[in-house]
Order: sequence, then C-alpha cells, then structure tokens
Amino acid sequence: FFYNLFLYLTVKDNQYLYYVAYILVVGLTQTSLKGYSTKFLWGESAWLVENAPHIITAGSGVFSILFAFNFLHIKRYIRVVYHLFLFTLIVYGVVILVYLAKSYILGQVLLQLNTTVVSLLILFSGLFIYIKGYKPALFFYIAWSFFLGGVIIYILKDAGILPYNDFTSNVILIGSALEATLLSFALADKINIYKKEKEESQAQALLMLKENENLIR
Repeated sequence: FFYNLFLYLTVKDNQYLYYVAYILVVGLTQTSLKGYSTKFLWGESAWLVENAPHIITAGSGVFSILFAFNFLHIKRYIRVVYHLFLFTLIVYGVVILVYLAKSYILGQVLLQLNTTVVSLLILFSGLFIYIKGYKPALFFYIAWSFFLGGVIIYILKDAGILPYNDFTSNVILIGSALEATLLSFALADKINIYKKEKEESQAQALLMLKENENLIR
C-alpha cells in the first residue's frame, strides 16, 4: 500500500492510485471476513457491524474493475468487454442497495454471480490484451488466476468436495496476498516501460536534431 502510494506521488500515474485504493478495500474485505474489523475498526457501531462487511465486499469488486480498466486499457483494446464491465458495476451498486434493504440471501446470490462474471471477464481481458502485445497484462493475468483459484478452492471446500483444513479455510487470504504481490510487480515493471519510452523519445529527439543540423549544413 505505502510502496505504491509512494510511486503514485513520484510518477503521478493514476494506475498506482487505483491500485492503492484497490489494496485498501481488499484489505478491509479480508479483515471483515476474519472478524478483525468488528474488533478493531467498527467499535460499538451496530450499523457498521451489520452492513460494512457486505458493502466493502461489493466495493472490492468495484475497485477491481476500476483498476483493470486503468491497468489493461480495456476500453481501447476490447470495447465490448468494457461495456460488459460497466453493466457489472451497476450490478454491484444494486447488490449494495439489496444488502441495505436487509435482503442478505438475495444480495449474496447476486454478489457471487456478479463476482464470477467479473473474474472471468478480467481473466479473459488480461490474456487477450497480452496476446495483443501489451506485456504488463501477463502479470495481471497470472495474479488474477491465483486469486480466482483460491476462490474456487474455497467454494469446493464449502461444498464438501475438498477437506476442511488450514489451507482450504485460508486459501482466499493466500490467493489475495499472491495477487497483490504480483500486481505490485506488474506496476513496478511499468517503471521500466516508462524508462524505455523516455530513452526512445530522447533518442528520437537526438536523431531529429542531427537531421536538422545536416539540412542546415
């Protein structure tokens, strides 16, 4: 969180700011799932204890999409998928309203369905855009694969297909940690891309300057 906040303040690229917001919301989601937010953050607020975990979980989906938009440039590469993502953002808003209306079962069903669709769309987008030639998308694709794999294992554990143990009960936390780390690598790799683009720009400017000198002579 602090590393990428520092990068944002240094290079002024909104991708790092979106990632900082994403990490913050995902972190709050995990602390809510484990009960730490109730113990350390919400205090005596009964409304927050009851509603914050649901709102934050939906919010993590929203920030996942916003980060994917910014990092993968989805609107430029896959406009159709971009519009599908806009629809899923609306669904997340509906999910929050449903939760606030205390329809928790309906909210959970909508949340799970929408999150499944979003996860698959992000996986597809990352792979497609990488094939199109945008190299940083590979880190994104692998990172999201770890997280989605953790979610699938967790669901299989709840369904009784996989055994309940320390790994399967904490696999979403593990997947989130691996995802956050790999996404951070992807963003760090952007620094190298900026450096390369700057060097190419400087080389091009120098070449043009030499050509102008030749023309003058």
